Amino acid sequence: MNFPFVQSLAGHFGSSHQYYFIITDTKGYIIHANPLFSKKSGYHQPAFLPLSDFIAESDIEKYNTAVNECNQRPGDAVVTGILCRHRDGSYFRISWELSLLTGNDNESDHIQWIGTAINAGEQQEKGYRDEQERYEAYEYSAEGLWKIELRIPVSITKTADEILAHCRENGYMTDCNDNMARMYGFSKAEDMIGLSVNELIDPYDPRANNLIRFIRNDYRLSGVETKEYDRNGNVLYFLNNMRGIVENGMLKRIWGTQQDITEQKKTEELLQESELFYRNLIADSLDGMMLTDEKGLIGFASGSVKKILGYEPEMLLEKNAFEFIHPDDRSHSWAAFTNEVKKMPQAKFINARILKESGEWLWCMVRGHNMLDNPHVNAVLIYFSDDTLRRNAETALVEGDKRFRQLINNLSLGVILLRR
Repeated sequence: MNFPFVQSLAGHFGSSHQYYFIITDTKGYIIHANPLFSKKSGYHQPAFLPLSDFIAESDIEKYNTAVNECNQRPGDAVVTGILCRHRDGSYFRISWELSLLTGNDNESDHIQWIGTAINAGEQQEKGYRDEQERYEAYEYSAEGLWKIELRIPVSITKTADEILAHCRENGYMTDCNDNMARMYGFSKAEDMIGLSVNELIDPYDPRANNLIRFIRNDYRLSGVETKEYDRNGNVLYFLNNMRGIVENGMLKRIWGTQQDITEQKKTEELLQESELFYRNLIADSLDGMMLTDEKGLIGFASGSVKKILGYEPEMLLEKNAFEFIHPDDRSHSWAAFTNEVKKMPQAKFINARILKESGEWLWCMVRGHNMLDNPHVNAVLIYFSDDTLRRNAETALVEGDKRFRQLINNLSLGVILLRR
């Protein structure tokens, strides 16, 4: 490194009452700091300490970003405003300009920091304005905004189950907006302060296990669904975004936002119940049901198909229905199907033999219903049922009539049949 150059800079900024001057290595460890920064930070000899020790926790990410940019952009100056911390715990903000220093070997291994204090009055006015805007956004947000504190912080080295159990036992509400309170049936935010996590979240509901994902995802998660209760015991469902605050390896608090999705969940549950009702109704139907396209390609088969033909419904999907029709019945079956597709049906039903999974042919009564124009179905609905009993009865009647006529014909007496 070109030390005379650094000494020249140090001499220039050494007695400055306006500019802060620091030299760090590329990892941020202080090699040199001028008296102005030493006095402002409260450290007589800050050398060999990481500069991050002097940065407010809220600005650590901004600090790391600036260092990374400086290391990645040789020759460019990086400007950033960072909140710094005095040894006594007070804070002051500095606008820094960072740039890499090149040594005799032409390798950049040090960072030069030149800073000026940000006007305190301007900073206080901006801070007040930002705080006021934040407050208004916080209070009038359509979402519920909340903060859970842990009475006793928990080590993040524990298992996810242990951390979750600890949060349930030690977590309580310390901050929220009025909209959050109204979600739970309270009139204002103050009414919720102090409520425990177990008073808000059902610890036995499976959705509470989604909180395990939050812990395993480095205490950041979005779209977590929880089942909770309002003050009157009514069930509520929320969609949560959460961020945990970890300090020195300990989880201390959790910030979050939530949306009330109770009505949406109730609608989904009603739809699921309705779907289960109709699915069971179709599965127990005496009729087999299939949906096909205009060429007969099967897109859906009801569970009752197995009872009638022996096929699992999935076995029929993507196959053509006419592959299962007896060759002698295929022609008039296709004619009836195409007439239905054209909306020119010639008969309400037809009889046809359908191939069973066992290889047998089963006489069935088949009906078609064109629903291609229905956007919710967009298919031809085909019903079929076992027609064996009717055909056996019809055959028996024919055979009985035939035998009766043969008996009459063989009598030696004359017989007259009268029709009334």
